[in-house]
Amino acid sequence: MMEKMRNVFKGEKGFTLIELLVVVAIIGILVAIAIPQFSSYKQSANDAGAKSMLATVATTMEACYVATNTYLGCDATLATYGYVADPNITVTFPATGGSALSTTAWSAEARSLSGTPGAPGLFKWDTALGGAQF
Repeated sequence: MMEKMRNVFKGEKGFTLIELLVVVAIIGILVAIAIPQFSSYKQSANDAGAKSMLATVATTMEACYVATNTYLGCDATLATYGYVADPNITVTFPATGGSALSTTAWSAEARSLSGTPGAPGLFKWDTALGGAQF
């Protein structure tokens, strides 16, 4: 039977159905492995963006301090010193010890909306503790 089929299509060139199915199966396996890894890499990249944004906040807070000799009110005027907010990253100035800002210290937190959920995805900066707490 197979011999007859070979004779019928003797001059034809191309891939057999089995070969195509094997290739599709291999691609499917590779995609099944790659998609979860891609998601993990994307979360890591978003977390790195939050860390970077927190470092940018630190730079602009220091620029404000140099200009005004206090941190009070600097959180409201960050744009004046070059800070551009990212809509995918939230930066907050939580009240620790009564206030997030004082004349000589400040603290802030940053989180990417698409980053790692929970505590691992929250990055803090506290000048009283020496800067970044990643």
